[in-house]
Amino acid sequence: MHFSRRRPAIVAFIELVNCHIERWRHVTIDILSDTLHPLSVTPAPLLETIAVFAALSDQDMRPPNKVKLFDGARTPRLREVHISRGNGIDWRTQFPPTLSKLIINHLEYKGASLSDILSIFVSCRDITSLEISWTKVDLEPDQSWPTQPPVELPNLKELKLWYLEAQVIQDFLLRLRFPKDCVINLASHLPHNNPSTFLNLMLSRYIDDLDDGFFDQLTISIDCSSNFLTAKGPRWNLAFDLLDVRAVRDAVLWFNGAELVETNGCSQSSTRDILVSLNLSGGVLTGDFISLRPIWDLHCIKRVALNNDDVSLLCHPVRIAAGDGKQYWAFPGMMELHIYRCKDLNSARDLVKKREANRGVHAASLQRIEFGDKFEEDSADPPPDSLFTLLEVLDEDAQLYWYRERVVRD
Repeated sequence: MHFSRRRPAIVAFIELVNCHIERWRHVTIDILSDTLHPLSVTPAPLLETIAVFAALSDQDMRPPNKVKLFDGARTPRLREVHISRGNGIDWRTQFPPTLSKLIINHLEYKGASLSDILSIFVSCRDITSLEISWTKVDLEPDQSWPTQPPVELPNLKELKLWYLEAQVIQDFLLRLRFPKDCVINLASHLPHNNPSTFLNLMLSRYIDDLDDGFFDQLTISIDCSSNFLTAKGPRWNLAFDLLDVRAVRDAVLWFNGAELVETNGCSQSSTRDILVSLNLSGGVLTGDFISLRPIWDLHCIKRVALNNDDVSLLCHPVRIAAGDGKQYWAFPGMMELHIYRCKDLNSARDLVKKREANRGVHAASLQRIEFGDKFEEDSADPPPDSLFTLLEVLDEDAQLYWYRERVVRD
């Protein structure tokens, strides 16, 4: 049964709830939070899933009195709970032990504290899916979680903590214990100059697994307003909005297990070999690579994607090491190049020729070049004839693609 939020219908809604909720198995409600009280007193012995979208009243922006919505004695069969904008809910409720899925998102006002949420799992040890996103989770000033026992969730299959405060995510990971095959999705803003320090704290319990294929792909996405880093692996998927390009460098080196050791002015030692991709949106490069100076020497960046207008900037060496007078290729480890909005192939051809001339010294050999749009799989135009001249200057085993269709030699 689904109900919409209309204040004139509140009285009728309450009567309907009181008359029928005892016979319902699934309920979705979109109402004002100050009208939740009937649901806290009416038994619902058959209820298995409930989704509540409860906003604050426009007439009263103060937080409403909290109600115990999910008391196990009234909802003994409850399996799935989804709370969105769930203001006014008393989270210190003994949820039924049958609970297997809990989603909390988009709270408009202060919601549950970390200790409130963790207390849910005292009686709900069989939960398999937990999501908390876009929500204010309070950390009590006097919280002493390091001295508290960990919270065991032996059957958890999926954990999603999206856009919570970084400290909240860190404390969740330090307190929770879950199986190694649990799928983890994390996202947050890291307002730190050195995010590696925070990453050490957040993932300290899992660092040993990093060397066992914990992550196998890093993607840097830079546009005019954000610096985004995603880390993906078989089970872990992380997304962080970082402060600036220097913070991106710090995080990339941490994931690759690299201490900043300069070799010939530009190389870093690395204990892991995680593929790093760099996606550059249009407008990021304004005539030069100065804005990317903190990362242009990273050998671990193997794939670069950028707009056609910016390809020419890759055709010229840059000075990486201050004081030695030498110039190096930006992104010297680049082996794959993806060009969006292709207009002509002159810049790409020049790039290949110049980098190939310095192969093995200051630049890796390009093994794959792709032309295509970010959002279109197929091109309205056939491959231009000049594409085949580009193929001639590539190695024989190099691959060339036009909108995901491979171009081969005759």
